[in-house]
Amino acid sequence: MDAASIQFIKEQRFPYIRIGSLGVDFVESGKKWQVLTEKTTFTGWRMKYWPEDQFTAAVIACSPDHTLSPEDLDASMASNPVVTPDLPSNRNMSTQCFKTAGELILAVIEQGWQGVKIIEGSDLMSWCIWAMCRVNGLRCEGYTPDEENDAMGRYERSEALLAAYNQNQPSFDRGVVLGAASGYDVEPFDFPDILDDEVD
Repeated sequence: MDAASIQFIKEQRFPYIRIGSLGVDFVESGKKWQVLTEKTTFTGWRMKYWPEDQFTAAVIACSPDHTLSPEDLDASMASNPVVTPDLPSNRNMSTQCFKTAGELILAVIEQGWQGVKIIEGSDLMSWCIWAMCRVNGLRCEGYTPDEENDAMGRYERSEALLAAYNQNQPSFDRGVVLGAASGYDVEPFDFPDILDDEVD
């Protein structure tokens, strides 16, 4: 098997991301993750969050959790009354990367991150994180748009989809954000800048 085939398999079957914070603002203690926190994202990926301490910045690592069966995932997600999820079997890896990146960025905004540094990650996940940061006005280091990765072209073609993850715009799609940001085992996030009467 050649290097290109191995890279394709890694991207399509084993995407991953590890990001660190570029500083953290004050967050209310009730919302702050104070200890190592593991969650399952709405797309069924495993996320681990290490809070900052006096020596290191906060870090999130995330990759697909292949230990969850589609039946287990569906049963858990069906208990969420806010969102009707797509069946896991109907989600391709690109869609999972996109939705998971949206969820991660909304989580780090909730945790007060001032910016994101991509420490390592597969190509698509790195782009998705960069794009979600860009749409939310969050500084992102560790990924550079250039002609080879066509990051800006992909961003412009995806703007309508990305807008649903922009927690700063009054008309954002609340269903998408709650589905993406809450995960089926997480309380829905509260975005104080957005009033309920501004949302359809």
